[in-house]
This record gives sequence, C-alpha cells and structure tokens, in this order.
Amino acid sequence: MHNSLALISYMLLVPEILPSYREHVRAEIWTDPTHRQLVKAILDLYDASRRTPDQVTMKEYLAAKHQGTLAKHLDGMVDSLYNREIRELEIICTDDFQDVITRRACVDALEAMASCIEHGDIERANKIWARAVSPGVGGAGYDYFNEERIKERTSPEAVLYNRRGLVKTGYPSLDRITKGGAGAGELWAIAGRSNRGKSRLVLNMAVKALYAGKKVLYVTLEMAEEVVVGRADQIILGASAEDCLGEEAQRALLERFKVLQNKGARFIVKQFPEYSIKMRDLEAYVMRMPEHPDLIITDYLDLVLPEGDSGQYWENQKLMFAEARRAANRLSCAHWTVIQPKNLEEGDLITGEKLAGSYGKMNTLDGGWSLHGTDEEESRGEFSLYGFKNRYGPRGKFVKMRVEGETLRVHEAPLVNRGRREEEEEEEGEQAN
Repeated sequence: MHNSLALISYMLLVPEILPSYREHVRAEIWTDPTHRQLVKAILDLYDASRRTPDQVTMKEYLAAKHQGTLAKHLDGMVDSLYNREIRELEIICTDDFQDVITRRACVDALEAMASCIEHGDIERANKIWARAVSPGVGGAGYDYFNEERIKERTSPEAVLYNRRGLVKTGYPSLDRITKGGAGAGELWAIAGRSNRGKSRLVLNMAVKALYAGKKVLYVTLEMAEEVVVGRADQIILGASAEDCLGEEAQRALLERFKVLQNKGARFIVKQFPEYSIKMRDLEAYVMRMPEHPDLIITDYLDLVLPEGDSGQYWENQKLMFAEARRAANRLSCAHWTVIQPKNLEEGDLITGEKLAGSYGKMNTLDGGWSLHGTDEEESRGEFSLYGFKNRYGPRGKFVKMRVEGETLRVHEAPLVNRGRREEEEEEEGEQAN
C-alpha cells in the first residue's frame, strides 16, 4: 500500500478523526497532485454532509470538477482507493488478521500518523507507515533475490546512512564508529557510575543536534527543567553558570537561538517525576507535540515504569529497553538514554557483560557507550568512552574525551601523544569482546 494512500484510506476508514483534525488537514500538504485532489474531495464532501463520502459520491464530485485525462486518472484512483486500499487496510487492522506482527505494527503506526496529519507533517507520517510495513516488521518478509529489491539496495541513494535517517552525535570518532550516529527507530544508551557526567554528555549531544538543525526532546526524570536549560545555556555560550546571567548573556543567547531556529532546530525540555510515567505516556506526549522530534533523550531510562511489573528488577529493566526501542520505532525518531548500572567500583570498565547483570542482555539496544575513568582522571576533566555494543560497526573501541572547565562543554580529545594508558585500554576492550 502506498504511504499517502494509507493516510487517505485511514481518513475514510476512521471518520471520527475528521471533526477534530479538520482545521489541520489541508490538501496542500500532499505533494502528489492526484492525492491532493482526493483529499480535497473528501474534505469538501465531509463539510457538506458531515460524513465521509462513499465511492459513487466521490466519483460524481470529481467528474464534475475535472475533465480530460486528469478526470480519468482520478476516476481510476477512486476505484483503487475503495476497492483495494481501504479493504486492505480494513483487513490488516481486524483482530482476525493472521499476521499479528503486521497488524500490531500498522495499528500503532496509524495512531502516530493521525497526530502527524493533525500537525500537517505528511513526510513523517509517510516514514512511519513505511517503517510499519517494511520487511522484517510486517508483511511477508524481504525477498533477497527480488529484482526490484536488488535495485533499491544497490542504488547510489541506498547507502546505510540514508536508510537509517541518522542524527549524528557531533563527535567525529563516535559518528565514524557508529556509521553516522543514531538512526530513526533506534535505541542507544550512555552508561556510567553516579556523578560521572552522563547527563552532561547527552546534553552536549542534544546541543550538537540543534546545530545540525534537528528537533530535540529532552525528557528529564531527575533534574528540574530549569536546571537542564541552564546547563544548555552554558554549553551553547561556552560560559560558566555565573557568566550566563545578565543582559549581555541574554543578547548572546538570543543571537545563537536565531541561528539555530533558522536551521530548523527546536528544543523542548520536559520534566516528569521519577517513576511516574510509562513509555506509552511518553509516546502520547510526543504525539501531542506541534512538531515531532528527530531525537529523544531520556534521562534516566531506569526511572521510567515498565508496562507490566514482573516483580523482579532485572526483568523489569529488560522490558523497559524493549518498550523504549518499540517507542522509537513507532515514533520514527532516534532515542538516546542514560543508565546507571549497579555494583560498580572505581575504574571498572563497563562492558556489555557487566551491564547484563543489571539489565539482562539488552538485546533491543542498537548500541551504547560507557563512561570509563578514575577519580583522578575525573578531577582533570578527562574520561574515556567505551563502545560496549554497536550494531553498525566495531565495538570495544575507546574514545578519549575532555570537559572544558566550568562551561560543561564536552570535547573529543585529539588523537595525539598516545601513551601506554591508551594502549592498555584498547587491549582491555579487545579482551572484553
């Protein structure tokens, strides 16, 4: 089913969405001229009768409005819409549809798409539907020998970077090792001991995403919204907390914000009390946002409630990772989170095996980095990131990082003067694999 026709079919199949979305659903947001005329017909006929039109009414309306080749094309489109597209969607969404995975993926996608229609974001709605019916999610699977599939995956535009819809971290080594950052529908994590700068690092990543023109939602379950935005001010200005006060700082921030907004960036910081929300609540909040985010950062995932309580911490956390990954997939955005494993000592290297003791095997994580360093290194503003999991590149790699004084900015350390310490870390990483 074509993505846009799925949206139009949904409008006809679930007419109760039209009264609430009528002010937002504009025919102009469809790029295909024939789809635009179909939507305009649905809306005009709905306005006249307060109900969705049947097939005969649609054909009569379009025949009166258009002539020639366009009229014939629209007549055929209406037949296809009512005789195939709507019926196909109807079958998929019924409980007796045999492919349970496809049904669940499509129903979830349609809910998200309705919100996209409300805000006029057809491009994201199309992406959500394409992901729902993509091979491996719904449908019959990916036919490896299919000639059309071969053309798709070998075309110049079909590189891995483009397929994943990436949001870069802004750190060259991290982006190189992960093949471009976090992709839409992916879940990545930053792990570390308490007070080691995990939140500081992901906030730096959020700011870097803003400079790339991305829309970012930062969900905080620990710090107040005012604390997070104050830290973001420091990172953007490269200044201490004290230097971010006053008229001069205000003018500087406004100038930076104009630059970011002109790039298309948006930044929302939302606080929820710890252990007060489930992942479905976060999804509902995102769907009500005027603009869907490209990147969601959850600080911490440990403080989100699982959908079902198994009675065991280990099992609950394992469920949370699966739910967070599904949410990223349904919302078609990249998702970074922060986690704090238990029973860690100073200098411990947080590997995937050690994390398994706190969170199970975390099979749904696409990748993650752990903060590694001693108290002495922390006092110097230095630490290493260790790649404990990476679906898209090598794991077990170390990247040296440094913190810029009181500005909270985190930089990647230059790859010079590699000493015995770095070599030992590389060896330790390889042994952990």
